[in-house]
Amino acid sequence: PKVVLPPILTADDIKAVMRPVVAAAKACFDNYGVPGRAKLTYTITVSNIGPGTANPVTVVDEFPSQVDYVSASTTKGTCDRTGKKVTCDLGSVPASVYSPAATITIKVRPKK
Repeated sequence: PKVVLPPILTADDIKAVMRPVVAAAKACFDNYGVPGRAKLTYTITVSNIGPGTANPVTVVDEFPSQVDYVSASTTKGTCDRTGKKVTCDLGSVPASVYSPAATITIKVRPKK
């Protein structure tokens, strides 16, 4: 019988296995503060559940043609809009299972 042993793991192999796990969750809320034109607020919560720091982290969100862009902000990094796409560059996101790394807020208004 022939026995084949697996190769010895290198430092690069271990790094590949231990990559950060970045997750995002999106929710939508109505803001009926403007008579006749409701605003919708989307929040995207970004977390890194580990095991190490994720770098760089970029979140891209496209919104439908039925809405007009109002604003975008983030608690970490910067957000920019091009057309119907918002891109947020969060930079380095450390691992944490207890709190989100960033919250992105995008406001849009439905077209009449």
